[in-house]
Parts: sequence; C-alpha cells; structure tokens
Amino acid sequence: MTNRAAWWILFFVFFVVIAVLAGNIWIIARTDERIFSGDELANLPENSTALVLGTSKFRSNGAPNPYFANRIKAAATLYHQGKLKQLLLSGSSQESYYNEPRAMRKALLKLGVPDSIITLDPEGYRTFTSILRAREAFHIDTVTVISNRFHLYRALFIAQQNEVQAIGYACEQVPLRTSFPTRLRELVARVRALIDIYIFHTSAVDLSKPAAGKTTQ
Repeated sequence: MTNRAAWWILFFVFFVVIAVLAGNIWIIARTDERIFSGDELANLPENSTALVLGTSKFRSNGAPNPYFANRIKAAATLYHQGKLKQLLLSGSSQESYYNEPRAMRKALLKLGVPDSIITLDPEGYRTFTSILRAREAFHIDTVTVISNRFHLYRALFIAQQNEVQAIGYACEQVPLRTSFPTRLRELVARVRALIDIYIFHTSAVDLSKPAAGKTTQ
C-alpha cells in the first residue's frame, strides 16, 4: 500500500467517525428535552396513547431480556398513574413463535393492565416503521413513546421529522456493562435514521397495511 492510499483510507475513516459523532450529537440535542424519566413522572404530560417499542423477551443466550422487562414495567407504571388511556405495542412478528407485541401484551396483563386498552402492531420491524405506522395505520399524531433513553433520542427524532408530536418516557436503565454493545450499535442506527429521513425515506414494510387492531391471540 502506498503512502497516498494509506492517507486516503485514514481520511475516509476520520470522515466517517466525524459524521457519526455529528449525527448523534444533533439528534440528541434536538430531542433530549422531550424525554422524561421515572423521577420526573409527576411532570410527564398526559397523552391519550403510548407507543411501546418492541424488543425480544429473551436474549440470544436464553436469559430474560432486561430491556423487555423494563419497558413493560414502565408502560404499566404510566397506566396505573393515569398517564395514558391506550397502549400501542409495536414490534416484530417474523415467525409464529416469535411475536414481540404478543409477548408484551401477556406481560402487561400480568401487571394489571386491561386488555381493552391494548392494541398490537406486529408490523413494527424497525423503530422507523413503528413510528410511521403509528401515524399512517393507526392515525396517531400525538404520542408518548416508551423505551430506553438512548433509543428514545432516535425514536423522537424520527417522529419530529414525520409530523408526529411525541414525547418520550425512559424506562429504567440497563447497567452499562450489559448495554454497552447495544449503545454502540445505536450510534450507527441514528445515522441510518438520518439516511432514511433525508436521503431514501424508506421503510422495511408497507405502511399502508391495515392496522392489526385489538387482537387477542
């Protein structure tokens, strides 16, 4: 490899790092003030509907997934505190045995959340898709999004850019030693969100699909 080629490679790597950092800083700066946590529950505005972003109930090693448990606990807390009237559970359901919204529903029922307020969206394969389907398929333009704080920055930014008035409620944090790999992936995911919004404006599924409704399966 020549010195010239090495310098071009170094320049490219530097450019990518700067682009990723700049994109992340911008997204966080645009959304941070719209995210509430547990100690701010009393100040959380009341929206009719909350959107819970899906994740698997179990980790790849078969252990319980703390992200799942914490989001479910947060959603149940908001319901019991009178901060919401309806819950939209959005996540992946690629196989009959893997259905994130259905798993979330079962967990919420165990925490005393009535089935009558729960709606499932099994077409939420990505955060981008979940936000846009909330607007297009379920006609929701004002919503409280429930997830982890580092995830909410991206979710709220997507909402801002797609005419959805959203605030975020951050569930209990997962310890850094467990969440570090996920947080690293989120740095790249935020850049992908910028590409989706400003370059391709694409989604993994057809947003015009009818809403799933209040399924009880």
